[in-house]
Amino acid sequence: CDQALGFSEQENSAVLDLLDYDLTRRITRTVPTGELGIADQVEPAVRLVWTHDMQERPKLLDSLFTAKVGEGLLVVSSLDHSEDAGQWLLGKVLEFAAREDAWSGAELEGKVLRRWTVETSQR
Repeated sequence: CDQALGFSEQENSAVLDLLDYDLTRRITRTVPTGELGIADQVEPAVRLVWTHDMQERPKLLDSLFTAKVGEGLLVVSSLDHSEDAGQWLLGKVLEFAAREDAWSGAELEGKVLRRWTVETSQR
């Protein structure tokens, strides 16, 4: 977990503690940002680095990230927000997204996002 969402150290620790239980209780899903070529264009809050059976380099997989797209902020979460812990995290993410200074990093180009959504929706 990173301080990408402006979390305190205690909140970061809470998210890390909840990952194996409440936030991924039913299934672990991620967005393969490395494979999609957008890992350096997003700000990960929960990034998993897959090293098992590594052929060339570790795979970057994000479960929660933000990205500036045009004038807006894209927030992507593949975590479970159905229980209390997930709802708490979702509330914190929404609080962050409502801030005027929510994004100051690199920008995800709209054409990259459109291509990614079109390609993945046709699978």
